[in-house]
Amino acid sequence: MKYIARTLVVCLIAFTALAMAIQPSFKSTVVVWVGSFPVSLFNVLLVASTGTFLYAVSLHPATDPCAGNRVVLRLTGAYLLYQLAVVTPIAVLAHGVSLGEVLSGLDARFALVLIPFFYYVGLRYLSPTRLIALVNAAALMLLLYALYRYVFMGPQGLWDGNEYRLRVLWGGSTLLFGWLAITGLFLQRPGFRAYAMGLAGILGIVIVNHRSGYVALIFALALYLVSSRRVAKRFVVVACALLVGAVLINAYAPTLRASAAYSLTTMFNPHADTNTTDRIERSALAWDFVKANPLGDYIWNGTFYLVDLGGAGFEPHNLVMQKLDKEGVIGAGLVFALIISALSIGWRNRARSRVSSVMMAYLVFYAVFCLFNTSFDSIENVTLFAATVALLLHANRMPDERPPAAPSAAEVPAQSSLT
Repeated sequence: MKYIARTLVVCLIAFTALAMAIQPSFKSTVVVWVGSFPVSLFNVLLVASTGTFLYAVSLHPATDPCAGNRVVLRLTGAYLLYQLAVVTPIAVLAHGVSLGEVLSGLDARFALVLIPFFYYVGLRYLSPTRLIALVNAAALMLLLYALYRYVFMGPQGLWDGNEYRLRVLWGGSTLLFGWLAITGLFLQRPGFRAYAMGLAGILGIVIVNHRSGYVALIFALALYLVSSRRVAKRFVVVACALLVGAVLINAYAPTLRASAAYSLTTMFNPHADTNTTDRIERSALAWDFVKANPLGDYIWNGTFYLVDLGGAGFEPHNLVMQKLDKEGVIGAGLVFALIISALSIGWRNRARSRVSSVMMAYLVFYAVFCLFNTSFDSIENVTLFAATVALLLHANRMPDERPPAAPSAAEVPAQSSLT
């Protein structure tokens, strides 16, 4: 069981990095055909992880002692049960959707089973430090690939309004680089390694050059600064290193400089370009759809809006509207409750557990990034969300990381002067 669990964890993390490197072609990779239904590599890993989790729980049934953990796990179970017992039958029986199409459309939703898999199985045979290190290794390999593409294949990107925006990798890869940046800066021991990892993650975010990544990083760093009391030195060192890096980019990478400058100056402007304006309009249209179909589900109706916007099936690109639009108030409500419950666990444990405070900051990074994108329920990165929540649950049941306080003079028993 130990080797199976470790192999599955490594494969899931490797899939995340590979999918981010060559998305979207990697997403449709077919391993085997079951009749006319293609089974992707991710679905194979998901089925194997689910089977391993169920087998492990059958061998070691236990009730979690932490009330907060039980809430998160029950919300996860309720969400999965809703997809199996409600969404799937209605889609097949009432709307005539084939079972293959339903399962293909629900794979990222079913992927939330990775939360209990990581919590009960992955973190039983891997320490949190080892799990975080595996993700960081995948992020570093992806960064090397991005640098290779930038250096040997030249700047790549797209025209956004009247500006050229660099886009060496798929935008969702920002989530992997954000993990590297946040865990490197605040989870590693202070020193060259910590700052090098943190700056490598920030460099990856700059190379991907997604406005949502910059906004998410600002929110995550601000939250960690508020929740922790011993990070001032790290922020100063990182700020100095960023200044040096900005000078070097300004001098030797004009395309990267211009593209990053455009993203930074427009990230808080809702009317920055036609792309941003279009997403805001689509979010408003999605809200109209939710009001008309509060229990509707994209698997059933196959549409995002009440009006026909043409052949381009461009989604709302907003976490809140995206979940409400695609899953209705029940599915979306369970997801939002799960995120809030996990964040509350991290906030309660922020003073006693470094892992909790760092994973809480990363979960904020993940949620804020997805607030302006469709990435939350993408199979390329859902493993990162599951691992983050599992690490928060694991830290919640661990003993206090802080050293015991020295007893005060009043607590020290008086010693007898008799000999």
